[in-house]
Parts: sequence; C-alpha cells; structure tokens
Amino acid sequence: RLFRTVNYNQPAPGTGTIQARRPYPQFSNMNTVMSLASSQYNGLEARLEKRFARGVSVLASYTFSKSMDDAAGSGGFSDSGTPQNSRDLAAEWGPSVFDVRHRFVFSSLYEVPVGPGRRFLGEAGGGVARLVEGWQINAIVTLQTGQPFTPVLAIDNSNTGQFQDRPDVVGDPDAPGAFARAAAFTFGNAGRNSLRGPGYRNVDLSFTKNTRLAPERQLQVRIECFNLLNWINYDNPNRTALTPNFGKIFSAGPPRQIQLGLRFMF
Repeated sequence: RLFRTVNYNQPAPGTGTIQARRPYPQFSNMNTVMSLASSQYNGLEARLEKRFARGVSVLASYTFSKSMDDAAGSGGFSDSGTPQNSRDLAAEWGPSVFDVRHRFVFSSLYEVPVGPGRRFLGEAGGGVARLVEGWQINAIVTLQTGQPFTPVLAIDNSNTGQFQDRPDVVGDPDAPGAFARAAAFTFGNAGRNSLRGPGYRNVDLSFTKNTRLAPERQLQVRIECFNLLNWINYDNPNRTALTPNFGKIFSAGPPRQIQLGLRFMF
C-alpha cells in the first residue's frame, strides 16, 4: 500500500472560525502519514524484435496501460498526497500522476560493416583497421501520451484551512470555461488527476566506436545526441483554475543536447 497524508483534525466546511469546527478544537492540524492508499495497474504490452543480416537489429514495443490510485505517496510527484477532504478518501480515486495510457518505443542498432573481416575494407590492417572498425549506430524513438494533473483553486473555498480545494466541473473539462467555483464553504466535484497534459515525443541518436588496443584493453568513444530533432516537449500546464494563467504552459523539457564520452575498458 502507498503512503498518504490524512488530516484527522480537518475542520468541516462552513462559516465562522476554522478552529471551532475542528473535531479537537484545542489542536491545529493533525497530519498523519500512513500506508492507507491503494493502487491498481492494468496493462497490455506488445513487443517485436528482429535481427537482420549485416548487423541490423530492431526492437519495437507498445504499452497500453492504466494506473489508478487514491494518492501518489506522501509528497510524491506533483501530488501533495493530501486529500481535499480527509473524511472522503474514496473521492481521491483517479489516474496516477505518472499514468501514461499509450507508449511506443522503437530502437535500432546498426553495426557498420567496415573493418577486418567485414563487408568493406575487410583486408585492412594496422592503423587503418583501428580507425574504421567497431562503429555502431543506435537510435531510439519514443512516443507517448500525456500525464494527468489535478485542477485546484487558488483560495480556501471550503474554509477548512487547507488549499487543496478543487473547482466544480460545469462542462467539457477539455474546453475553456469548464470549471466554476463551488458553492461557498463546500468542496468542488472535479476529480483528482482528471486533466491531461501534452504528450511526449523524442528521438535519440548515438554513434559508438570500439577500438581494441590489446587483447584485454579497449577504448570506446561515444557521440550521443539527445532530442535529435529538437522537438519541444511541453510540461503540464498551470493547474490553478479560474485564474488568467490556467491551462497555460510556461516550461518545457530540454532542447537538443550533444555530448562526447570516452571509456577505457581493461
């Protein structure tokens, strides 16, 4: 079971002072971290792998999955682990913050047929052989759908002293203006992790050169390019409903990065 935070002294929604509506008014919040949360995962995985002649191999995998829980663990991910209403934990059941419904990954490896005993320059020796042998090209393509997030309000609408309140859903959640402030001193009915962020796509490419210096010594040179096509992978949008920035995206993943690595094996 997952850890979650429960406030056993959360006041009931209502008017008046917060402290007077607590079960134990002589105390403030009584946040307890306990292994009370539950989760469920179902998935279908398909995998296709093929090794062709002349040093070519490919691997394609697809995952269709659904991960559900009622807490992401205390302080885990973008989820605080604290429920909107500690008296109604069942209302927290929803997609996990890391839930990705569709994910496709394609990878390939090509051993360049150049060097001693290979298709091209097979008779090469000495310095020429060391220069042209041992080249590999690797590529990885990743495509996946977006991850969920929870709409929240910027105010303590329930007057319970916790800023975990959600809005009410009054229309299509994917359309602008689909949320409204719940009636004063009540909790909103928007579900936990009921919205989805943008998807993710990426291509990585690397060139590897293995040079044997001695029977038990080898030098490896790697040129790696992450996000080869420099695609913009946006982060989840602002989740504070009924504010000018709600639904706007202000950050993204890293741009193209190229790095060089050396590895000496003995």
